[in-house]
Amino acid sequence: VGNSLVYVAARGGHLREFGYDGDRNGYISGDLCIRAPHLFDDLTIGSMTLQLAPFPIIWAVSSNGVLVGLTYIPEQQVGAFHWHDTYGGTFEDATTIYEDGADYTYLVVRRFIDGEYVRYVERLEQRPFAEQADQFFVDCGYTYSGAAANTVSGITWLEGEEVSILADGAVVPPQTITGGVLTLPDGIEAEKITFGLPIE
Repeated sequence: VGNSLVYVAARGGHLREFGYDGDRNGYISGDLCIRAPHLFDDLTIGSMTLQLAPFPIIWAVSSNGVLVGLTYIPEQQVGAFHWHDTYGGTFEDATTIYEDGADYTYLVVRRFIDGEYVRYVERLEQRPFAEQADQFFVDCGYTYSGAAANTVSGITWLEGEEVSILADGAVVPPQTITGGVLTLPDGIEAEKITFGLPIE
């Protein structure tokens, strides 16, 4: 990352950075996790990936199934940790792919859906949204866009799950996917319907 090498320590599971220090006239290795040891102590990191744009974030998948992010800008001496869990699931792997002018992080997530364990490949959405209706703050979600509709079918991957819903930019009470179908309550119809597992 820039002129720094970020790696997982062989012992202790902490992230460390390695780089040249002009003041000390030599290379040094420092523990990045001093600011947040509770996210790393007694755990291991199984996977890491680097997202450069729009925000430089190192994503690390922990052995406890949590996704730990490190917003990392070494030239500005910025390093801020944030952790992410997911409703009814655990993270297993991560990678970042450049698409349409930005880096998108893809995750392998193990979930308990409809009475069995499954694995899904899910993508983190970018944060800036042009319109309220474009917001995507759900996990394992999907956006229907088309003619005004009251139902969306083919949602087999969320069978039996209660989902959060945004319909044309308005929050709709949660509904349960039944028979692979999402039905909006009270006859509501919308042209853009985003739904998925709730997140905090």
